[in-house]
Amino acid sequence: MKKYKYRKTFTYEGKRYSVYGDTLQQVYEKMGKRMAELESGKKRISKNMTFSDWSEEWLIAYKEHTVSKETYRVYQSNLRRHILPLLGPMPIKNIKAIHCQRVLNDMSGFSAKMLNRITQLMIAIFEDALDNGLIFSNPARKLKLPKGSKSTRRAITKTERKYILQVAETHPAGVMILLMLYCGLRPAEVSALQWRHIDLDEKIISVEQSSKRSGGVGAPKSSAGIRKVPIPDKLAFRLNRINPKEPFGFVCQNQKGGRLNASSMHRRWKSFVDTMNVAMGCETTPNGKPLPPFRVADDLVPYCFRHTYCTDLRDAGVDITVARVLMGHSSIAITAHVYTHQTDVALKNAVDKINQQGATSGATP
Repeated sequence: MKKYKYRKTFTYEGKRYSVYGDTLQQVYEKMGKRMAELESGKKRISKNMTFSDWSEEWLIAYKEHTVSKETYRVYQSNLRRHILPLLGPMPIKNIKAIHCQRVLNDMSGFSAKMLNRITQLMIAIFEDALDNGLIFSNPARKLKLPKGSKSTRRAITKTERKYILQVAETHPAGVMILLMLYCGLRPAEVSALQWRHIDLDEKIISVEQSSKRSGGVGAPKSSAGIRKVPIPDKLAFRLNRINPKEPFGFVCQNQKGGRLNASSMHRRWKSFVDTMNVAMGCETTPNGKPLPPFRVADDLVPYCFRHTYCTDLRDAGVDITVARVLMGHSSIAITAHVYTHQTDVALKNAVDKINQQGATSGATP
């Protein structure tokens, strides 16, 4: 794959473009030609166009009006960060499977989910290029995924649960944590939760909106995300203590009384983990910060609480179809990933049910 010595970027009508060349003169000539094409609106779709140009046209033609703004930004980000640095300057007709494989190889260590997402994105871009007669075959169809990092989505341990509940009693992030642990809410759903969504008489939360990466609040990413979930008594008691009776006020607020964004939630989570470390016996600095070795596991992340909620549903014998609704999963296959993992509690419950069935049917041991 050819690597160019120079790269320049420019902005046209709010969009950023890159041009490449072996010399500065070549880059500026390409830049002038590119700007002229944009001005005239007559950019020619041809086999000689670069992958960068085609992917830009692909986004506008196939995604801009068919997906949400949030999803569109994800496509743009994934292209810019992972695909364009290698494939962008190349004529699309010259791209081979090995070039696409190098994109994935450079991402070795990313999660398997992200690797698959980038693969599917390349497949879609080349498939539409094939339909438009720009290439003769799709070079991304048979790629081999490099070994991805392991998922950090796991259930919390008994020891972790003990200290999480202990710290949550007094920590400012306590309610944020308990909404994920006891109700299975996603962090973005907790961020967008308002008091009008909580019925403390019926002990029900109506999940209707979610915080977006762009900074605003909108509907959950799928219709399945809109759901009602029960509030356990312990959490209902805690919420009753702090309910300000302001329907449009956010349940979890920043210091100014506004909605927690991703950054402020991260800071609260870090503070929560620090407090857990101290509670679990870490030595501290003079100002109370924990010193290594830390006691909280590195892979304990907020999403572990949601995974724990699903595990708790399974251990309680909740039917998987009901669990799918409570979790807000768009497919029961997602729920099944947790429900098929055996725990001692699930195994004991299964044995108890088999014994009960045997007793009621008159069977003998």
